[in-house]
Amino acid sequence: QEMNTLREQNQKEHKEIYQEMNTLREQNEKQHKELRQDLDTLREQKEKQHKELRQDLDTLREQNQKEHKEILSEVKSSYAELNRRVNILEDK
Repeated sequence: QEMNTLREQNQKEHKEIYQEMNTLREQNEKQHKELRQDLDTLREQKEKQHKELRQDLDTLREQNQKEHKEILSEVKSSYAELNRRVNILEDK
């Protein structure tokens, strides 16, 4: 009788431990899934930011090249005007 009672109690405790272990495993799997989703979201955000920064950098490079060409053109124009004035002075 006492042996049966101990056996039943042991089985009950075993069942409770098993259920608790399953509950913990399920919680762990849920947390893992949530962390994976968060990590994927962060990765996507970083990739988007990187792409936006790359586009901004490309735009700035294009603007810089355009402005550089404009400055060179103005410098050439200034040298041409300076030469013209020097030639006028030399002719006098």
